[in-house]
Amino acid sequence: MIARAVRVVIVAAAVAAVVVAGVQRARDDTRAAVHVRYVVSTDAKGLLQPLVETFNRTHDVQVDAAYVNSGQAEEALASGNDRAVLWTPASSLWGRLLDHDAHATWVAAHNHSLVSSPEVIAMWKNLAVALGWPDAKIGWKEVLALATSGSGWTAYGHPEFGPFRLGHTNPDISTSGLTAVASEYYAVTHKRTDLSLQDIRRPAVRASVRTIERSIVHYGETAKAFTEQMDQYGRGYAHAVYVQEREVLAFNRKRRHTTPLVRVVPAEGTFVADYPLIVLRAPWVDRQARAAAAEFRRWLIPRITASLATANDFHLRAPAVRTLALPRSEVLAGLRDNWHADRKPANVVLVVDTSLSMDGAGRLDAARLGLLSFLRELSSEDRVGLVTSGSSVTTRVPLGDVRHSRPAVIRAVSQLSANGELAVYGAVSRALAQVRSLRDPARINAVVVLSDGAGTSAGLDRLMRSIRSQSPAEGTSVRVFTVAYASSGSGGALAEIARASRGAFFSGGSKDIASLYRTISLYF
Repeated sequence: MIARAVRVVIVAAAVAAVVVAGVQRARDDTRAAVHVRYVVSTDAKGLLQPLVETFNRTHDVQVDAAYVNSGQAEEALASGNDRAVLWTPASSLWGRLLDHDAHATWVAAHNHSLVSSPEVIAMWKNLAVALGWPDAKIGWKEVLALATSGSGWTAYGHPEFGPFRLGHTNPDISTSGLTAVASEYYAVTHKRTDLSLQDIRRPAVRASVRTIERSIVHYGETAKAFTEQMDQYGRGYAHAVYVQEREVLAFNRKRRHTTPLVRVVPAEGTFVADYPLIVLRAPWVDRQARAAAAEFRRWLIPRITASLATANDFHLRAPAVRTLALPRSEVLAGLRDNWHADRKPANVVLVVDTSLSMDGAGRLDAARLGLLSFLRELSSEDRVGLVTSGSSVTTRVPLGDVRHSRPAVIRAVSQLSANGELAVYGAVSRALAQVRSLRDPARINAVVVLSDGAGTSAGLDRLMRSIRSQSPAEGTSVRVFTVAYASSGSGGALAEIARASRGAFFSGGSKDIASLYRTISLYF
């Protein structure tokens, strides 16, 4: 669910009116201003925010822009939790999914594309050269064979590179993730158009895509977050990831890593993110809202020039690349559902600080809600466990099959209480040992920690030595995702634990914890 701030307009006559339908009207004695909610893909913020601000300074119509990941926006619109009038997701495929999920036709068949960016396989330059880049045509055939074969880079004369490490973002929220999965189905069926429900339901096709997904080393929240991890951890994190071209351009401009990423346009074809400007036909969009949206549309389109698009790493027009056709809405929904069943499963131990300091400011209550939101996102093939600290390090639920362990974790979470002063680091060490003991290369292995960081640093040095001693090879390494209460001063140690383990660090207040746990779930 996406939290949305509701803008309050104060009227000279002292009457405040808030219309959750996404169109707010503030009236005074002389004129009426119409407010239009506009939901924009987060990666288009740099392009569109200055234009929206300029429009609002010069027009009575006011555009209230919110920047939200495309998949999260689609989910919120379909459920009615967001009642936007205008929408620019990264790709028109999200409009197709919205119509499917809303059981309605809220999106026109054709919408103006503001800018575009092709999806590419981003690969470290030295690895791409080993595949024959830039002269050889490299496609999904080569990449997927590398990812799923036991020999990996040995087949190309480079055993020192080890197993091929392929990643993609989470298709529930990320355009690159959803198109990566669609590309896998196209590659397996040897098609470029007309992917059908029959195709994605064929047992042989489904088995091939499942094999590909089980070879994925990491999922990720967004393409930007994924490439930032690659910059920080290098080849040990991933060898290649399917992202928009603009992410590769941005990476190479800002990278700390010595080796650049190169853009490999798959030889079989790729998708192009087209950033449509959609005026929604949802029930909450009335005639006045549509007229206001049309006014903004007429103003906006001519102001997005080729030079402005280029300055933001976009193309104004679709580039000349071999493309794959967008699947129909029911096919997109079907392959998304398939992914939930076929994705690489995870071993996850949850660690919760239950020391006395967690009893204040609603911290433990927020932890309960966050943990429950995380547990809802687990698949039937995941394993989960729970370890707590406080008066002692306690394994509340051993790491086990989610079908049996999830109910036990839910019961244990409901019974959590704050006591003792023991630091959380010993609990993290125990959780780490539990996951490592499985030595499971077939799953993503992780520990997820929540703490306010109060108390001593007892056990921190031992934990850091243990983390730094592990090999980055999948199956022996365990990534630690840490969540700190922002006001507690715990960020330093928890951030270092995340960095050393190639995980990720998050912080926030009590109201943020549930959404942070949801974000972490996107990595599995």
